[in-house]
Amino acid sequence: MTKVFAPILAFTCDEIWLQMPHRDGDDGRNVLLNQMSKPYADYALSDTEMAVWGDCPRCAAVSANLGVVFE
Repeated sequence: MTKVFAPILAFTCDEIWLQMPHRDGDDGRNVLLNQMSKPYADYALSDTEMAVWGDCPRCAAVSANLGVVFE
């Protein structure tokens, strides 16, 4: 998560990065010197599962209301 927020909160994320343990491939000097995390394809929904979520009336209502809230 630190890598995701680093472009927005560079100094804060760098302070967090310097205090946390790192994996073998991570550059511990600065969070911005590392590659962004790749999406986990194993967790991706299939086309059939995506169609079920797309047809969900409750999901559509929530999505429509979120647009109003954030405008």
